[in-house]
Amino acid sequence: MPNYNLDDYVPVSERIEKFYTKYPEGSLSTELVSFENGMVLMKAFAYKNKEDICPCTGHAMEKEGEGYVNKTSVVENCETSAVGRALANMGFEIKKGIASREEMEKVQRMEQAKNKPVAKPVAKPEVKGKETITKLKEEVAKEIKEHPIVKMDGPASTPFAKTITKPQALALIDLARKAGFTDSLIKTVVQQEFSVGKSTDIPISLYDEAKKILTTEEGFLEMMDKYMVV
Repeated sequence: MPNYNLDDYVPVSERIEKFYTKYPEGSLSTELVSFENGMVLMKAFAYKNKEDICPCTGHAMEKEGEGYVNKTSVVENCETSAVGRALANMGFEIKKGIASREEMEKVQRMEQAKNKPVAKPVAKPEVKGKETITKLKEEVAKEIKEHPIVKMDGPASTPFAKTITKPQALALIDLARKAGFTDSLIKTVVQQEFSVGKSTDIPISLYDEAKKILTTEEGFLEMMDKYMVV
């Protein structure tokens, strides 16, 4: 059992919201320090205003291919963690710890993977027909059109504070169920693949990945093989 409680750590989005509330003219920027041998190193800068010549900084490192998200969005994932560190160094939401919830969920995921027993092979679930998959894709496109992305307050050039809307999250869950996901598997995928506590915390930058995983035949089969949740 881990000797920490995830409820004691706040997500990066909360730190960002607090930052723009206190510094409405502030801005966040990042720098890709290196991307070698599958390892990404990011540095984030938090400026209080345009005249700030001494911004707070934060670093983060991620391994490409570690978890579903890092197979295609390792830079974005690392960027978010770096921003969380920079804001923690400014003193935002650190009463319960410097690390963000995303960082501790990554630790938990790695511990679970290390201690996970080897499971017996299970039968492949019945594959959905092409017509069903096509219909699911059409429903996702309709939901996106009806519920466009809503930007949070703050500079338009700063994407880190944006998460998907509640209607979009509900649509993902509904379509995932239609694709064959159980509620237990949906919860596991959201927490383990996207390092967030619930579907409404999924960053907009990872929305396409969420749709690919939760509403497609390929994503369904891969997650069943990976987590074997019945």
